[in-house]
Amino acid sequence: MLLIRHLVFSIGIFLFLSLTGCQKSPEFIPAPKGQPDTTLSFTPSAPIEIRKESEASAVANAAAWRSLPAIGTVDMGDMPFFREAWSAQDFRPNRAYVLGVPASCGGRWQSYGFSDLNRAVVSALTNCLKSQERTASHRSETNCTCRLGIVNKQLLINPKEFPQEWISVATLKLKGSESDETTIRGHVVLAGSDPASRAWRMIDRSGGTICHGNLKQTATAPNTTSRRLEVNCQFSNDAISSPYQSKTLSNPTLPNSNGPIGYVSAKLPDGREMTLLVGVTEENFDRLVAEFK
Repeated sequence: MLLIRHLVFSIGIFLFLSLTGCQKSPEFIPAPKGQPDTTLSFTPSAPIEIRKESEASAVANAAAWRSLPAIGTVDMGDMPFFREAWSAQDFRPNRAYVLGVPASCGGRWQSYGFSDLNRAVVSALTNCLKSQERTASHRSETNCTCRLGIVNKQLLINPKEFPQEWISVATLKLKGSESDETTIRGHVVLAGSDPASRAWRMIDRSGGTICHGNLKQTATAPNTTSRRLEVNCQFSNDAISSPYQSKTLSNPTLPNSNGPIGYVSAKLPDGREMTLLVGVTEENFDRLVAEFK
C-alpha cells in the first residue's frame, strides 16, 4: 500500500507510457545538485485535458488548478510508476508533466526550465498531442486526449489513475523474397515489475494480439545487463528467441526529442527475416533500422 498523508491508495504494477518526451526551454536551467526532495503536494482535480493544440493556452492560463487545496502529500519514491519514469523525477522549476489518455493513445511529455510556468504547460500539452498525431496510424483508438498531471511539485491526478502497463508504438516487418514483405503496425505492451522477466505482447492496430511472451533481462557484468525477447507469434509455428537491443536516437516520431528505440531481428524457420522496432512508426522504420546494422 502507498501511504499518502490523510489518504491511502492501492498501487498496482508500474507503467511507462509510450513515446516519452522531454523538452527543455532555450532558457535552460541546470539541474540542482544533491538528492532532490521527491515530495509532491496532492491537489486532486477534475481532468484537465486538451484534444486540440489551440486549447493549450486556455488551460495554461486557467486559474482553477493553481488554487486547488492540497489534501495530502505523495512521495514519488513510494510509487513504482515514478521510480521507473526517469523524466518525472526532474524537479527543475517551471515544469509540466503530461500523460496521454487513454494509455493506448500514448504520449507522455515533460517540459521544464521555461521562464514561466504557462509556457511549460503549453509546451508539454502540445508536444503530447503531436506525438499522438504521429502515431495515429498504429492504433484503433481515436478518442485521445492529453492530461495535465504535474505542475512543478503539484500532483493533479489521483495516483490510482496512473495506468498499469508500459505501452509503446511498434513496427514489425517480415521479409522473404524481394516481392514478399509484410508490415505490421501496432504497439507493444510490457507488464510486470520484475526486470528479470516481464510479460510482453504486440497488438496490431485493430486490437489483435500478434505476439506474446516475455522480455527477459540478465546481468552479464557489474552494472551491465542483456535482454532477450522470447515470444510466440501468429506468423511463426515456432517460438522466437532473440536478443533485444536498445539505443537512444534522434527519432522523428517524437517532436523535438531523442528517444529510446528497441530492436529485435530474427530468422524464422521458413526463411523469412523478422525485424521489429519499438518506439518507431512505419514512416521512420527504414532510416532508424539502419542504426542497428
